[in-house]
Amino acid sequence: MNWVPQKCAGETLHFYIQALLIAIPAIDGYKPYKSIELKGEISENIPEKGCRLFNRCQFATNLCSREEPALMEIKSNHKVACRLLIKR
Repeated sequence: MNWVPQKCAGETLHFYIQALLIAIPAIDGYKPYKSIELKGEISENIPEKGCRLFNRCQFATNLCSREEPALMEIKSNHKVACRLLIKR
């Protein structure tokens, strides 16, 4: 499988990747999207259980802090590990 950054950027579903991509400065200064605020601080300590991003996600639920989401294929060659996206 070949990973194509442009394809990922155009079709990303996960909020964290969206936040990172939106944070990239625009050359012309125009940003058509509102930035996504990530809460908390970046930590070297990965949570022992639950989703690795639950402490930074604005959409996290109690279940996110207890159970690690399975990696699911949403569409061909596009996988995510997020309960909120799997429910869509």
